[in-house]
Amino acid sequence: MAGEENGETTKVVLPTGEEKNGRHVPHNFTNNEEPAINRKRSAKIKEIHTKQSYEGVHREKQTNRNGVVRSSGVVPNSKMRAEKRQCVFPLSRGGLVVQTEIGLVQFGMPPETIKDTMELGLGIPAYYVVPTERFSRRIGPSQGVNLAEFEFPAYCNFFFKQGKKIVLLVNDADVKDRIRRVFQETLLGPKHWDPEVDFDPSYPKSRRPNLPKEMAHFGKIGDSKITVDMLLSFQIFNSEQEIVVASDVNPKVNVRIIRTVDKYFVFDSSNREIAVVPSEVRIPMPKPLSRTPMVFQPPAFGVTILGSSHGFDPKGSTSGYVLWLNRRGLMVDPPPNSTYLLQQNSIPPSLIDGVIVTHCHADHDAGTFQKILQEGRVTLMTTSTIMGCFLRKYSALSGLSQEFLRGVFKFRPVRIGESIKCRGGILKFFYTLHSIPCVGFEAYFGGKSIVFSADHMNDPVKIRQLCQEGVLSPGRRDELLNFPWHHDVILHEAGVPPIHTPMDTLVSLSDEIKKRVFVVHVALETIPPDSGLQPAIPGVENTIILKDAEVPPHSDALEILELVGSIELFS
Repeated sequence: MAGEENGETTKVVLPTGEEKNGRHVPHNFTNNEEPAINRKRSAKIKEIHTKQSYEGVHREKQTNRNGVVRSSGVVPNSKMRAEKRQCVFPLSRGGLVVQTEIGLVQFGMPPETIKDTMELGLGIPAYYVVPTERFSRRIGPSQGVNLAEFEFPAYCNFFFKQGKKIVLLVNDADVKDRIRRVFQETLLGPKHWDPEVDFDPSYPKSRRPNLPKEMAHFGKIGDSKITVDMLLSFQIFNSEQEIVVASDVNPKVNVRIIRTVDKYFVFDSSNREIAVVPSEVRIPMPKPLSRTPMVFQPPAFGVTILGSSHGFDPKGSTSGYVLWLNRRGLMVDPPPNSTYLLQQNSIPPSLIDGVIVTHCHADHDAGTFQKILQEGRVTLMTTSTIMGCFLRKYSALSGLSQEFLRGVFKFRPVRIGESIKCRGGILKFFYTLHSIPCVGFEAYFGGKSIVFSADHMNDPVKIRQLCQEGVLSPGRRDELLNFPWHHDVILHEAGVPPIHTPMDTLVSLSDEIKKRVFVVHVALETIPPDSGLQPAIPGVENTIILKDAEVPPHSDALEILELVGSIELFS
């Protein structure tokens, strides 16, 4: 991994395996794998192939450009000919799906691949093979990509399919435990919270949120508490590296998967080979822009939209932003491959050396993990509580220790109620109302201002109800009801209920406020055409610029002093 700092290349060396008890343990199936196990698997596969030949199933092996081997040929049995053909579908964001008797089985889970299967008209798979390497180590645009993003497949199946679980097929019990720990952070939030660490002493205690109460409210369906086991189930490859997955409708119908060093062999209920799938999850190169990149001059104060939709919209890019302060950029929840996108738009990555992490849902933090592994010593800004969630989540996912991850980036903690000086401007953060800890912020520069809601359930009726139920204190209720609509630019979300802002809240705003509102985290078609609301359009050519912002005097000197002050020796 390489990043640029002062014109020099810096490298971050990743461990080659997972960390257990403070030491590195190589991943399964290295070059030193025990030969006897390989011979046993080879014998099993040969036995199945021999049985197929005996039954008269003739196959021609066809390898497509993705390295997937498909089986085809003449099947003499008329009943077998009448069966629905089983196919392999490479996904545009990486990984692939095999259509089987029990349903879709997906191999590898890069971010947003549920959008790929929806675009293909396949629906959302319920079965997922978790790869041995759970994030990409390849040097290039895909470096650091999460290859086991199971959050949104789980949310889709559970919330949109009447409580259906996804089945994760994993190597061993350790991987199962890691995934459960990841989902604890993203579904339910942190188990422990220090109510003092995230707030400036001057911030009134009466206005502070009780995050455990708020998370407990969102962590219910009716009167039932949501648990990890309600959304996830697991099957583990046995000692022979084999799994048999039975249909939840007809137990006699199943899929058998045999795992070797570099391939998965997939068989149906009749032991017919469906596909041979590479164990390495391949991420296609991002598509180049269809137009000539423009020369981009960063504004003194403004916002570039990298994506403005949510994780369930197959047509839109997941939300992500660049906040420009004094012609330097802070990325806000960068989407995957955002560094490559910036380069394609002639924006040097050196202009952006900071990232704001609003919270730890996969559609907001996946690009952050990728960026810190690609770029080296970037600065991450968020509260200590959210940083703890981020470290626990990605340490469990990647197998890298929290200590190692902390050494890859610089953490600049923010506190609610504190005015944070940044590049001649001021940032003020606030806790939003969401299912897990999440921060929005106000940005001030040159006499102008921007507010970013982040993920926030801004529903006045519901907020008052939660206060009556004891979830919110009166001070917290008033703080939420008094959203700062006075800013020059308002980036406000309107995502999927019930943990996001209903569109009615924004539609009911005055026309004067609507002129300053840009709706984000929303599918474009859900914005009412006659509402007076304007969507935030992605692309550097659509950068929102506050042209009247006055660059403060001596802003260059202030930035130098700020950089000196950020050095531990002087801080």
